[in-house]
Amino acid sequence: MVAAFEASPELARIAVDPFVPIAAKKGIFSALMQGSGASPITARLFVALAEENALSASLLVSEAFDALMLAHRKEVHCTIVTPAPLDRMERDELTKRAAKFAEPGYRLVMDERVDPKLLGGFVLRFEDRLVDMSVAKKLEEFNNLVFKLEGDA
Repeated sequence: MVAAFEASPELARIAVDPFVPIAAKKGIFSALMQGSGASPITARLFVALAEENALSASLLVSEAFDALMLAHRKEVHCTIVTPAPLDRMERDELTKRAAKFAEPGYRLVMDERVDPKLLGGFVLRFEDRLVDMSVAKKLEEFNNLVFKLEGDA
């Protein structure tokens, strides 16, 4: 459903518009869920959210469900952002080091992204942790220090 909101801005507008009658929202989302192939529990959830005029919480509900499912599957997701694609040796080394952040018994699932603005180094993101070892961050810190020193002089 979150993907449907992203794909259709009009559907997202209807979901959060307080002036659209609740009965209309319920009808729209009931028909949408029946044609989507979603499980009956998911269909009832979104119809209930429509009845309570709480469809704006769909993203939060989806994020909470994803977090619960990750914990249930004993998976820890992390994102590694680098300025260039990683080769196999770099990927293995970063995976080994990132696995140290995961609790014992949990499987690490890495998502790789490329951002040339980093200039060098990497950024490692876990649910609540961020390790920023990028050259761009170091340059920013250096520039802030220089501007602070110039201001003190």
